[in-house]
Amino acid sequence: LYERFLQRLGDSPRRHEVRAKWARLLVASESQDDLRKALELYERLALDVPLSDYGEEALQRIGPLEQRLGIHKSFAEAREAVRQRSLARMRDALARGRFAGVIHDADEFLGLPALADGDRCEALFLKGSAIFKQRKRPKSRPVFDQAATACRRAGPGHQDTLVKALYQAGRGRYAEAHYEDAARQFSAIADEFGGHSYADDALVLAGESWAERDDHPRERAAYERVLKDIPAGDMAGEARRRLVVLAFTQDRVADALTLTDEGLAGAAKLDLRERAKLHYFRGRALQRQGHTEAAVAAWLDALSVGPLSYAGLQTLSRLRDVGDDALAKGVAVLERESAGVAVQLELPATPAAQR
Repeated sequence: LYERFLQRLGDSPRRHEVRAKWARLLVASESQDDLRKALELYERLALDVPLSDYGEEALQRIGPLEQRLGIHKSFAEAREAVRQRSLARMRDALARGRFAGVIHDADEFLGLPALADGDRCEALFLKGSAIFKQRKRPKSRPVFDQAATACRRAGPGHQDTLVKALYQAGRGRYAEAHYEDAARQFSAIADEFGGHSYADDALVLAGESWAERDDHPRERAAYERVLKDIPAGDMAGEARRRLVVLAFTQDRVADALTLTDEGLAGAAKLDLRERAKLHYFRGRALQRQGHTEAAVAAWLDALSVGPLSYAGLQTLSRLRDVGDDALAKGVAVLERESAGVAVQLELPATPAAQR
């Protein structure tokens, strides 16, 4: 039953418990195959959840099991096991918020002789992440820089950690108020790693960094690059929102209207909150152009698609500003019977979403 559980529900939160219980059953066997399977299960627990009760149990059982199986590890094999478990403990400690422990263990690990660049890459990244999560962002920056150097030397297999280290180092530079350096680093990430999921995040932060320098042309170019180069990224909506706000602050109302219209042209791919936001901004642009009736129509659209969103609340305030009749139309949208409308939920839907 435990084996079937792991085959069918291998990502379940109870998977570690199941591995431990299955291993306990197998340890009672005299079969070499059963003992080898128990050893495999315990080794997995020692790497996946080393700081849990299951992980501690695994560490206690691995040595005696190896003796029963007649396994004698070479120096290199024993060193490799220590390496893997040390990194696993640091990862687990970071996930559990034990930041001081991560920093201490990383420093000890980094002091080991003949450490490979890949190991230095991960250990330095974990140490930098722990410092960052202690809200010491400027202090984390040089550690992330060191991590990036090690990751780059380690080769393609460590590219994901390299990108994340560069990104976090950029956030450290931003925290140090070195905004131009931060902006250039974020842009360089998108230049070199355009296919990475952090590329659009980096461009948004590049724009934010340029904004701190009051360099609005470069700020705008960074956000526009998200829409041009990574339109399917999860930061496209945020980049468009920032472009719309920037257009309003620079009195480029026509540009704001164009941005909202272009966004709504692909509305089928947007969630309700994003669609409501675009309708709301479209109404603001139309109002600024003196088209009050069209603005009210846009705000009613915002209420129709996102009545409980923040944009929906903003919309009610704008309708109230226009007058009692406009507000009454908004209230009518909220009170409109919608029992016949098919509700589409993202699957798997939670019980709360279904209700």
